[in-house]
Amino acid sequence: MQKIGTYTVTADVNDLEGWDVSSLATALETVLSPLGIEVETEDHQFGGGGLAVYCENGSVTTLVEILVGDLVERVVVDGPEGQEERVQSIAAEIRDAQKTALIEELRDEWEVPEKKLNELIQEDALTCGLCGEVLEAEEVGDRLYLRCPRADESDEDHTDFGVMDLDL
Repeated sequence: MQKIGTYTVTADVNDLEGWDVSSLATALETVLSPLGIEVETEDHQFGGGGLAVYCENGSVTTLVEILVGDLVERVVVDGPEGQEERVQSIAAEIRDAQKTALIEELRDEWEVPEKKLNELIQEDALTCGLCGEVLEAEEVGDRLYLRCPRADESDEDHTDFGVMDLDL
């Protein structure tokens, strides 16, 4: 999954029984990395830790904050072992929320006709055929494209296609 946020572990965790900054960061990395969340440490900083989500859609950001907060609590209490199923479930929920946000963006901001939106949804054309990432809308000249966010980072053939001409 593409990077969607950063979780910073600060010296506050040294007060948690059985954890220090390094051990908690390592444990969290095993469960947050598959979700596209990078884990950083601030060994000498108190306060200011936690999750920073890189998403423009408020509902997706809120969902990620809630789901990741719950997952972090589970790891602190129970450890990272046995969380794989929960991580997969969270990844699916995040991907669904990202698809919904993309549909709303296409409908509201780009004024894609409902018939075209339904075609894209039915053809499952909102995710990259290579890596499964939710596509992003991008204006190129006078045309709207859907592109994989990884398309520019890789030589592989990630999804990238024109949706419609824009009336400028």
